[in-house]
Amino acid sequence: MAQNVVKTKNFISLAVLAAVYILFNLRYVPGDIKRTLSATGIQLLTSAPIPVGLTILVVAFLKRMYGEPLPWDRVVRIYFTFGIIIGFLMALSEYWERGAQVLTP
Repeated sequence: MAQNVVKTKNFISLAVLAAVYILFNLRYVPGDIKRTLSATGIQLLTSAPIPVGLTILVVAFLKRMYGEPLPWDRVVRIYFTFGIIIGFLMALSEYWERGAQVLTP
């Protein structure tokens, strides 16, 4: 019974992390769902190599430190965490760029 509760909690926390990952990489276009999906897809494909590379480095380091591979859900959590950070930084960059365009005469 306790094992099932732990598995359920792990699954729910992984699903929440995935939702936050999508939210941080969402590129909303007001009034146009098609362009929103397109911009979000482009954002995900553009930013994916960075968290993938960081995940590979961290997982390789942890495997070398502890001598055994990480479970797949831990690897996915590491990827989502890096993806959230990179998505946030890319969003800040885009918003600062738009602000600079508005302020320049």
